[in-house]
Amino acid sequence: MNAMTKPVRGERAAARDRVLLGATLVSPAGSHRVRVRDFSATGCQVVADEALPSGVDALFSRGDLFVAARIVWSEGKEAGLQFYREVE
Repeated sequence: MNAMTKPVRGERAAARDRVLLGATLVSPAGSHRVRVRDFSATGCQVVADEALPSGVDALFSRGDLFVAARIVWSEGKEAGLQFYREVE
């Protein structure tokens, strides 16, 4: 990440870094502009302007990064993504 990130550890497969980035998430409900709260090689937590569906596949994109993901949980405007492949 960068000098402004802070490591976050929890019960996850990979350590996550706290970030504040804009990204796009495309799900069966449409295209959503999201803010990324934390990010790892295997997933991320995002916040959207509207509620996001859970249990569906999605495409996460930021700049030239495009990753197939599953929205594994959603609570209101927050959601957790699990990437189908690790991001390097």
